[in-house]
Amino acid sequence: GLYRIELNNITLAGLYEISVTLNNEHIRGSPFTSLVEAGPTSAKNCACYGTGLKGGLQGMSCSFFIQAKDRFGNDCT
Repeated sequence: GLYRIELNNITLAGLYEISVTLNNEHIRGSPFTSLVEAGPTSAKNCACYGTGLKGGLQGMSCSFFIQAKDRFGNDCT
């Protein structure tokens, strides 16, 4: 038969190993590897850091970094 499996509660991005067994034996191809990627960027979870956030001088450049994150705090690329 054909079976559909949904994994709805994964909040941490990363590489997962999924085992599927029948009568305590792995089916062909199991375990499977699945990559869960970060979701859309969530502005309220993003982080800024760097010396440019503390101030600067007129006519001089200053810089800082913004780390985009999804709603679960995973880094977005």
